[in-house]
Amino acid sequence: MIDLLKKFFSSSEQAEVNEDRKIWVATAAVFVEIATADGEFDEIEKALIIKLLKDVHQLNADLAFEIVAEAEKAAKNKIDLWQFTRTINKNFTPAQRLLIVENLWTLVLVDGQLNQHEEYLTSKLADLLHVNRPDFIAAKLKALKVLSK
Repeated sequence: MIDLLKKFFSSSEQAEVNEDRKIWVATAAVFVEIATADGEFDEIEKALIIKLLKDVHQLNADLAFEIVAEAEKAAKNKIDLWQFTRTINKNFTPAQRLLIVENLWTLVLVDGQLNQHEEYLTSKLADLLHVNRPDFIAAKLKALKVLSK
């Protein structure tokens, strides 16, 4: 009986860890997707994604690095962005989704350049994350302000 209870609790803990990991990978995949939108994915962008994952999900550096590697593979093999944004929408509050959009803008603008594809993709992701237009624009302005410091 005790073994059965231990098995039950360990399997439900494992399921929770797997669900958390799916959320982390979905978030990281959206970040990777936007970071690679300009055709480049440099170490500065990768380091920023790791920092964002540590901040958003309270991950340690090793786990964040592992999640980014997994997200790179997932983004490369994706069919569409909906698979990632659906997971985020299901598990994040509107305020948390807005923070994701602010982080997307930070990733787009960190290199000091904004091309049309990056702007389009950020807009598309914001729509998929159900972030309204005024909040989308405010997130861009906030990212610009933070990066100008």
